[in-house]
Amino acid sequence: MASLELPNVTIKLEDEEEVPWLPNNQGSEDTENFPSTHSAGFPVPKSEVIHGGDPWIPEPVSEEREIPTDYSSELPDVIVKLEEEEELYIPYHQVSEASVPFKGAHSGEGRERIFVGEVPYFSGCRRSFSDRPGLIKHESQGTPEKPHKCSRCAKSFMKRSNLRTHERIHTGEKPFRCSECGNSFSDGSSLIRHKRKHTGEKPYSCSSCGKRFNQSSSLIRHERSHTEQRPYKCLECGKRFNQSSTLVRHERIHREQRLFKCSACDKRFIQSASLLAHERIHRGEKPYCCNICEKGFVHKSNLLIHEMKHTGLKPFKCSDCGKGFNQNSSLVIHRRIHTGEKPYNCSHCRRPFSDKSSLNKHERAHRGDKPYKCSNCGKCFVRRSHLLTHERIHTGVKPFKCSHCGKSFSSRSHLIRHEGTHTGEKPYDCSFCGKRFNRKSNLTNHERTHTGEKPYKCSDCGKSFSDRSSLIKHERIHTGEKPYSCASCEKSFSDKSSLIRHERIHTEEKPYKCSDCGKGFNQSSSLTVHERTHTGEKPFKCSDCGKGFIRRTILNKHERTHTGDKQ
Repeated sequence: MASLELPNVTIKLEDEEEVPWLPNNQGSEDTENFPSTHSAGFPVPKSEVIHGGDPWIPEPVSEEREIPTDYSSELPDVIVKLEEEEELYIPYHQVSEASVPFKGAHSGEGRERIFVGEVPYFSGCRRSFSDRPGLIKHESQGTPEKPHKCSRCAKSFMKRSNLRTHERIHTGEKPFRCSECGNSFSDGSSLIRHKRKHTGEKPYSCSSCGKRFNQSSSLIRHERSHTEQRPYKCLECGKRFNQSSTLVRHERIHREQRLFKCSACDKRFIQSASLLAHERIHRGEKPYCCNICEKGFVHKSNLLIHEMKHTGLKPFKCSDCGKGFNQNSSLVIHRRIHTGEKPYNCSHCRRPFSDKSSLNKHERAHRGDKPYKCSNCGKCFVRRSHLLTHERIHTGVKPFKCSHCGKSFSSRSHLIRHEGTHTGEKPYDCSFCGKRFNRKSNLTNHERTHTGEKPYKCSDCGKSFSDRSSLIKHERIHTGEKPYSCASCEKSFSDKSSLIRHERIHTEEKPYKCSDCGKGFNQSSSLTVHERTHTGEKPFKCSDCGKGFIRRTILNKHERTHTGDKQ
């Protein structure tokens, strides 16, 4: 049986305090452990191990101890502190002498031993212990102290390093940058996890089925499917769950049972007064009226906010940019632009949002919920703003006017897009061919011509398209819908661009000018074809004889001479 002399190990604690650990020490109450990687033998690079102070040299142990081969739970555990505040819990067992080098007084040369293993017990605060008595003792001590408090939101932390990481949410600081894609992160551990997406590395392996994961938390959740461990308990009914998110969803059932329910729409409220106010919506009752414009409101708070539009009062100021708001909630949402905080995640695709209303609008797209219906044509929309923009097609209202040429538009986004034609600004460039665009959505659609991606599929005929607008136009072939009507001749069209081109027949407008000869055209595509007469470009080639043409239609006619088709 091999004899091994155990060294003194310095364990780095919070607040820079260091204490020596001896082999006969059975753990310290001040030592905080973290979940295991469950991946015996997983390598940790030397550069990621941080040692406090000068390199330690172990003191000679008074007597040699013989370590039996089945010795595991009696050896104390070690914490290795990883790069950028990430700590890895490493028990002393499950390590072979042959496979792992050791730094000690008798080793002859400086080498490191890395210990990786399994933590059998966890408590509610995520501290871990090598034996059950340690866990029971810890739980009897009550809630641990959190001395490090955030000066902005008063949230508290047990560690100063966790506070520093949290404060970056408020400052928006993201000092850790991915060299592959340029994404930035507020803490080093998030960057390390992100880099695994590029490398495909999955260092955490399930000991039961061999399945691998790129995060230890994912492994821990997965392993509960084998052990049937359910550490999250509902305090109301005692039901247990293997994930905290599942418990949160379950607890909503109990909360909803105590709520006041609306008989008209089944919506629930915590207070009866809130239910009474909500029921006014169904009755159409608006008891609070503005003295200036006589607009009515269901809630008095909404009236007070509305009146600030008349007075211009904006009492809530942003400390970063000075912008004013008439509601504190609007200021809170605005400040997330500066901090980068997006606390609301979509339950379907995990996309984050800075405010709850944006999340609700987004989730309607997943559910296919379209609650806003046009009273003129019956078309439904996910968002109220989309309905208002659509209704302007029927009314002809164009409230957004270009300051350069006086042209009016039915939506602000169309005006912004139009103004780019005056400024010539095109900030978005294609990484494949270098072509530039004035809108990010146009760039995204363009890049799909390189990748061949067509994510939008017609439910009637199965045809796919690279952008949503093309799918919408196509679907009108099946429905026969032509919502865009000409004011001059009442001819209808399935898409707005066709209407605009048609209206130029009546106005004789030719906005597209040839830079070589000055000739004008009412369509950009006509200008493109015309310019080929100056450049000599003939992009449409015959596959049989190689002859080139400036138009596809001319090529189609030419190819019939080879096939003998006279139609």
